[in-house]
Amino acid sequence: MSQKTKIIITAAVALVLLVLVIFFFGFRETETAGEPRGFFGGLFPKPAEVTPAPTAQEVPPIRIEDIATILAPGQNTATIPRWTLIALGDDPVRSLGVTNNTVRYHKNTPENLGHLFERTKEALGDEARISNLLLQQIEEIQWSPDGNTALVSYRDEELNVRSFLVFYKGTTTPKTRFIENDIKTLAFSPDSKSIAYTLKNNDSYDVFTATTDFRNQRRVLSNNIPSFEISWPTANMLALKTKSSYEIASFLYNIPTAGGILNRIFGGRGLDAVWNRAGMHVVLSRVNSNGRPLALTLLGVSTGEQATLPFTTLAEKCVFGKENPNMLYCGVPKFIPAGHFPDEWWQGKVALQDTIIAYDLREKKQIASVNTLSDVVNQEIFDDDSYLFFQDKNTEKLWAVKLK
Repeated sequence: MSQKTKIIITAAVALVLLVLVIFFFGFRETETAGEPRGFFGGLFPKPAEVTPAPTAQEVPPIRIEDIATILAPGQNTATIPRWTLIALGDDPVRSLGVTNNTVRYHKNTPENLGHLFERTKEALGDEARISNLLLQQIEEIQWSPDGNTALVSYRDEELNVRSFLVFYKGTTTPKTRFIENDIKTLAFSPDSKSIAYTLKNNDSYDVFTATTDFRNQRRVLSNNIPSFEISWPTANMLALKTKSSYEIASFLYNIPTAGGILNRIFGGRGLDAVWNRAGMHVVLSRVNSNGRPLALTLLGVSTGEQATLPFTTLAEKCVFGKENPNMLYCGVPKFIPAGHFPDEWWQGKVALQDTIIAYDLREKKQIASVNTLSDVVNQEIFDDDSYLFFQDKNTEKLWAVKLK
């Protein structure tokens, strides 16, 4: 037998032995499962099993009790820690206003259609009904800065929007005054004694000021722009803004209450603006051409200086401190879903869930954050900056945050 033949036979025997070894060990049972692994199982063992991650349905929902204090009647709030979220009842409300250290709101329940209630700083857990005036088909309620007068808009039997002023001060049976249909927008002065409004006359929408009983009327601006929204930031200045939408740029102007030149101070798509009490600064929100919100802008009105704030939200979710105007409190969305803002948010097609951010504008830093489950709107603050109040846009429920 040649040397070459011996080598071939030896290699063949070795190959057969190798196959037998693999075959034997490949069909042994696993030590843990007791199941045969098969031939290829010996060569390629099964990977270790991985426990699947819990699905979204398995994650327990956050409860109100986990993030908020629910006040009991008569409960002393002095011991409640700063930055505590407080639930103020389960009833939906249709308005929110403050006067000194009292918060007022109209309820929207079958038992209390438009009845006015209030809570005081000293007894925040207790509410008192202070007016039985029935308000039905409420469209919107706008409060004066002192919390004593409300502009109520409602739907009449033909579903037309009508408005009237309600004067609550000093009586349980408030006085009312209907507003002419030609008055399209209205804002209260900082001292609550006067109003500014646009009056439709043929093709003009002139801007006037007057006392709340419509005496001492004065034309501030001859105007033909129909969509102006009015605010009255300071005693000597009005602010006018064209209607906002993601589809087209809108513009913010100011003008002296005595009349004069209309001054354009800012513009952008989806524009919204919130002023501080001194009228020196305004927080502005805008969106891009796709309707996605951009970071807030802080504008110095007299200097023109602009600063980009480190969070993104809608300006109407913000309010300046009163005692400390350098503090800004904003409802900032945890996540901004797909949609065209602000239009589809106003229309209720998309909803947000906010964290309330307390931001020091002078120090340029965040002071605190408060977790909520709410889509924050209609923020109001006590004169001493002790409590912040807001409504949940989705449920219309009333909430507070202790700031001091």
